[in-house]
Amino acid sequence: MALNQAEVDLYNLAMDSIGQSPIESSEEDQPGTEVAERRYRSSIGYLLGLRTWSFDREIIQLSQLSTAPTTGFDYAYQLTTGKRPRAVYEDLECKRPYRDFRILNNELHADAEVLYGEFASDGDPARWPDTFKKLAEVYLAAQSCMQHTGSRTLRRDLMSECFGPDESARPWGGLCGTALAVDSQYEESFELSVAPGPLMEARQ
Repeated sequence: MALNQAEVDLYNLAMDSIGQSPIESSEEDQPGTEVAERRYRSSIGYLLGLRTWSFDREIIQLSQLSTAPTTGFDYAYQLTTGKRPRAVYEDLECKRPYRDFRILNNELHADAEVLYGEFASDGDPARWPDTFKKLAEVYLAAQSCMQHTGSRTLRRDLMSECFGPDESARPWGGLCGTALAVDSQYEESFELSVAPGPLMEARQ
């Protein structure tokens, strides 16, 4: 999937920081875009996978299908995002995950009449706080500099900026540690909510 404009802009900030020319888009007919897209997806995927960041999750009320499943459960819910939920909740107030369900063929089967799923967001940089954007920019530069500059020293310095000079404390030093500290503040006051958007027709 091609990079959107926000992703291209972030990638170009990283390239500019190591003296490299920007890419105009990530369309296949543009030179260097395949490598740029692959590097971007790999690098950002690693950073987002370090923890469940508060800005990278959304709660969606699952849409109940009109036909009961044949798996022994009372209700079937469509996973409209096409992604497996990180967690499922019956009660948004207690925030205790609901575990008695089965996922089959992009449907979630359960006995609960109302369920909410927690999903990873779409990865749009517009959702990210400045601390994480800066981390992403420098990490992309670190992952790109060997190909473009051949400098191991520069890569080492960039990685130290990302995760701190003490390798035993990585990845929670440097810019990553700053992003974690900021995100933890939001996590403490984070409340589950229903993501905006229309639901499928609920079972009557």
